[in-house]
Amino acid sequence: MLSALNFFMLAMFTSIGSVSGFSPMAGDHRARSCLHARMSMNDRDRFRVAGPATPPPVYNDEPWWDRTALRVFRGAMAKNLGGDVAVEGYAGLMQLALMLNQRFPPLETRKRTRLILRSLFPVFIIKLFPLMFSSPFPSFSAKLNALITSITCRWLMGPMKLFDVRAEEMEEKWGDGKNQGILVERCRFLEESGCASVCINSCKVPTQDFFIKDMGIPLSMEPNYDTFECEFKFGKSPVAQAEDEIFTTPCFKQCPSKGNLRLKHQRGESFVSTQDFEELCDTILKDSQYDNAIPSQKVFIDNLFR
Repeated sequence: MLSALNFFMLAMFTSIGSVSGFSPMAGDHRARSCLHARMSMNDRDRFRVAGPATPPPVYNDEPWWDRTALRVFRGAMAKNLGGDVAVEGYAGLMQLALMLNQRFPPLETRKRTRLILRSLFPVFIIKLFPLMFSSPFPSFSAKLNALITSITCRWLMGPMKLFDVRAEEMEEKWGDGKNQGILVERCRFLEESGCASVCINSCKVPTQDFFIKDMGIPLSMEPNYDTFECEFKFGKSPVAQAEDEIFTTPCFKQCPSKGNLRLKHQRGESFVSTQDFEELCDTILKDSQYDNAIPSQKVFIDNLFR
């Protein structure tokens, strides 16, 4: 059982996602003008103020667990994308997350993020956990997952604590709700991405899918874009996408792509050039940084824009 728990502690290294695949086009100035013209005034009016007004907390990424978890999860993301980035630490992880979202449409981003989560476990854990824990001990499994997640995932999302989920929200047999919720007090992943699409497609949906479909545990994740809090409710099924207002939230004013990531996804378009994306997203390497990048990184970036 301890072995299973140790593997499970890696489970919530979620997250994440963002970039790429662009179709270069001659005439960068003309292409950029066309790109910006596509965003109507109505689109611009739909931006929202998101998150607290106070400055972000200062995080300490030096503890052994934080460094280990970051390295393991970042390695899984880099493998899925086909290469890592030169930026070190948590900032590099966020760049990979943003690259995943920019490179692929929402459904593919969600699928890849779930595969990243699955890759953190031996195959037998994925196969046996539902049989040995979730199915015979549903209430225990939900409480166990909430506890382990609240202890092991602070490196990714920041401070969090357990809370009691209302009993009426719980699925039958999945517990009384006591200590089955996690309150992320100010999600670091959400705040540093600055993007609702990244939150939804690289965290909320794929993490719910992973727990529901792979671990056999209902999970509802409920982010608050006013406070950047997020509630995890183990033992509660998420509402349908059509009924969840989180999927229709306006783009954030601080969105690094200035809302164009959503426009691209909605219209099935790609950014027209590397330069366009550099102007719209401050998380991709600029030309000056690219010129100084390590060789393996340059090959990776070149492949993104083929």
